[in-house]
Amino acid sequence: MCLSWSTWCFAGLQPKSLSRASCIVLLRHGEREDYMAEKAGKGADWIATATRPWDPPLAANGRLQAAAAATRLRQVLQGAGIPMPTQIFTSPLVRCVETADFVAKEFGVSSLQVENGLAESIYEAWMRQWAVPGANSKWGGPPGCAIPQERQGMDPRRLRGPEVPHPELRPEALSGPETLLSTAAELQKAGWSRVDGKSQSVVLLHDKGYCWDNFEIHEEVVERLVSVARRRALEHSGETVVLVSHGGPTTYALRALSHQKPKGEGGMTALSILRALPGDIESGRPWEVLLSNDASHGQAFAHGEETKICVSQSAMSDASSLFDRPKWELTPVQQITVAAHARELGNEQLRAGKHEEAFQLYKKALFLVEFDEDFQEDDEDDPRPLPPLQEVYAERERCLGNIAASALLLASASSEEERKREEGFAGKAKRYSDRALRLNAGSAKLWFRKGRAEMMMTDFAAALKSLTEAVRLAPADPEVRKYWEEAKSACKLAEGSHRAAVKAMGSSALWQDAQVDRRSEAKPQKGYESEQ
Repeated sequence: MCLSWSTWCFAGLQPKSLSRASCIVLLRHGEREDYMAEKAGKGADWIATATRPWDPPLAANGRLQAAAAATRLRQVLQGAGIPMPTQIFTSPLVRCVETADFVAKEFGVSSLQVENGLAESIYEAWMRQWAVPGANSKWGGPPGCAIPQERQGMDPRRLRGPEVPHPELRPEALSGPETLLSTAAELQKAGWSRVDGKSQSVVLLHDKGYCWDNFEIHEEVVERLVSVARRRALEHSGETVVLVSHGGPTTYALRALSHQKPKGEGGMTALSILRALPGDIESGRPWEVLLSNDASHGQAFAHGEETKICVSQSAMSDASSLFDRPKWELTPVQQITVAAHARELGNEQLRAGKHEEAFQLYKKALFLVEFDEDFQEDDEDDPRPLPPLQEVYAERERCLGNIAASALLLASASSEEERKREEGFAGKAKRYSDRALRLNAGSAKLWFRKGRAEMMMTDFAAALKSLTEAVRLAPADPEVRKYWEEAKSACKLAEGSHRAAVKAMGSSALWQDAQVDRRSEAKPQKGYESEQ
């Protein structure tokens, strides 16, 4: 018997008093208008002209993703015999409200409930997207005012970027949630007719005092998300409830409720479905994961953005199950997925201090995205879907940059003599940085890595050139400036040594002979053939 995808995906689930079990759907919003501007190099302009830069609407392709997510959710729920949604709760930020509105249209739900507990994490990295000078919608902040890249995987409580005087911040960053988060009544007045103006949130953020210099911590974000999911599931026992939130929060909720690391990396309009009985909810036992971080429905509308196409826990194309397959067995889209998975595994090894293992995983990831430049030409004999070319380039740049970073760490542990060798790890860091810069010459971190490698190789003039470019792109980064100053000092020292050597040679016959030879080479007499 041939099973449909949905039937196959949920085959084997044990019925657990399904009439009493509650299902929670975690849905991330669609692509944001400001992210599209940022990818086009116009993020700073978008932020500067927006009335509420922290609260962008969906981009045009984000609305297509939201509609596709609603359709996909219906297909999956029908195939698994799960009740259709009766309640939809949304973050008060407009991109989530708009995404929730598409779901409400699909399922005929008459009202949307606004829930502050589903709002974006009020982290410093989030505020630096829009509140600091030069903000361009980049998570962590713009060049010169960003949290250093290597720290962005750390505990948010330890994340601090360059100091910003309060007068230089957008004033809304100092006032906190009461200004940043619209009320249900305000959203309804703004034209979101499905929003219930009398919505009551499980979690109230206005009294927490979150603002610049008093950011929310990770445990608090997780606690509020779990509180919302449990409370709403118990209030609507036996029903399916949709919670529309943001990338980080939906992933945190999935992990906390299931007690397991989520599959995949999420993505715009990623869907997860969890199920639990009332007793399991009240006791805090793990929820059953029916679908995990599935964003495949949004693939056709990604348009080269960093919308990660992640697959369900049960799907055959799961990145971990494909990891050991040879490249030729994978479709182009699968190659991108597995490459991202390999790169993430490399990141884990790097954080664990296993630099050689990370280096090899990054190289595997790069191998998977080394397509021919004309790989997107139509091929009648190979109708498999192809990833957008820009998405391939973006993944390739990340892989090249990570290889360079791990090679630098390996070079730091090698001998001084080894570092100077072109085929050593410092040489590799330089070459991979060069390749990445061909894809993104505006990356300060790539110029920084290239300069670091050249310093290790004692090519101080080249290092100074690379680090000068890094300083131009990230003038306020203290680490970049530190190595730039070191490169300037090394160049001066090398120049002084060279002058001393020239002076010492100037009085010698060898120097005089060399001068004669040089003049002879520069102006050979007529008919004179030099030996080469």
